[in-house]
Amino acid sequence: MSGSPTAPAAIARPCRDERDLWRIRSLLVETHPLVQPGWNWDIRRWDGWLFHREEPRTDAELAALVGLWETPDDRLVGAVHPEASSEAWIELHPDWRHLEPAMLDWAEERLSIAATAGPRTLALFVGDDDATRHRLLASRGYRIEETGGWRRLLRFERSVPAAGDLPDTYRLGRTRPGDDDCAHMAVLLNAAFGRSSGSRSRRWVGRTHARFPHV
Repeated sequence: MSGSPTAPAAIARPCRDERDLWRIRSLLVETHPLVQPGWNWDIRRWDGWLFHREEPRTDAELAALVGLWETPDDRLVGAVHPEASSEAWIELHPDWRHLEPAMLDWAEERLSIAATAGPRTLALFVGDDDATRHRLLASRGYRIEETGGWRRLLRFERSVPAAGDLPDTYRLGRTRPGDDDCAHMAVLLNAAFGRSSGSRSRRWVGRTHARFPHV
């Protein structure tokens, strides 16, 4: 008589260094064609959170802010990180949804904040059709706030925009490793955001997201 099937195991640990951040980025690339828009962050958003800041985060800061879930053979299948204070974002391979309760435990312990009076709070943004995560959060006492957001997706199956031509005075290229391109990016960001402090920059379709403060 065979035993009941068990969910595959994964081991949780804190982020160690920038190499782990690149592994999370690879997870986002891997899962992009597997999930609906908004399930995980897109690469643009991840790169912005990671690199578009005046100073890189230290390894100690990363260990406190970012949690990783790996298989025994070191395959990364999930991560949790904040964006703003008291927020948690779950990046997860869709075959590993059984890890969500443990990932939420990690976020509640490390990313929630204590209110002046009352319990600690934590906010997550969840697709309105993600019934599994809604049930998980409701079972923990979370409630849906009035605020949320939209993700818009333009589909190109029927109409692909024509490629434009750059003026002769512009050229399109890749960002090169090293300080020169990073310095140019810092100048651009300073101008775009009206600041002067940045010296280097190291570097779905109409879907609502609900916000759940932990109560």
